[in-house]
Amino acid sequence: ERIDILLIASVIYLIGFTILYFLESSSLVTGLMFCYALNTAIVWQITRYWKISIHMIGVGGPIVALWIYGFNYPLIMLTIIIVVSISRIALNAHTPTQVVAGTALAMILAYFELTYLFL
Repeated sequence: ERIDILLIASVIYLIGFTILYFLESSSLVTGLMFCYALNTAIVWQITRYWKISIHMIGVGGPIVALWIYGFNYPLIMLTIIIVVSISRIALNAHTPTQVVAGTALAMILAYFELTYLFL
């Protein structure tokens, strides 16, 4: 059931990115919208075969963006990652592997996308 929603979300994020780009919004906002569009499309492909944690992708990417743009609060950021991770596992929504994969994928993709495309 989440496959169709991911595809629709990716298209909506792409439209949002395009609008922000032409309005010359800040690189942080435009870059994050680009990350959401591309990363949601990637997650859409992964989800067809394996249930990666979308919640952790939604946490990991913005944390990297905030870090890159100078909002460096490692204890708060780590706490958010740990609390969301534990909640996904405790609710039996994901395995530890799916949670770690979602976090790592989001952080790696966001870092490269923002660093090489928007800085």
